Amino acid sequence: MNEISNLEAAIGKNVPLLLVCKARTLFRLGKTEEAEQIYLSLKNNKTVSPLFMAILTAELGKTDTTFELLEQALAERNDYFLHLNHAPEFEKLKND
Repeated sequence: MNEISNLEAAIGKNVPLLLVCKARTLFRLGKTEEAEQIYLSLKNNKTVSPLFMAILTAELGKTDTTFELLEQALAERNDYFLHLNHAPEFEKLKND
């Protein structure tokens, strides 16, 4: 986790994309409470992209929320949708 600390020192601790990546990493390391805390801190922050939140909620297994956030991102015409079919972040959702 030293790499995360170095990155936070370089660009700041409150960058939404960094927080999403950190939460995903913590979740994969089995630190689900810490990941959930980050999710809750970002959940009502209107400056965080629905796409970033969808990536995080997909990792956390919040499928319904993920699809709601993807709909919001689509309404914003996020160009990420051009690559959605091949996006590893949403691989778990392909059967849904």
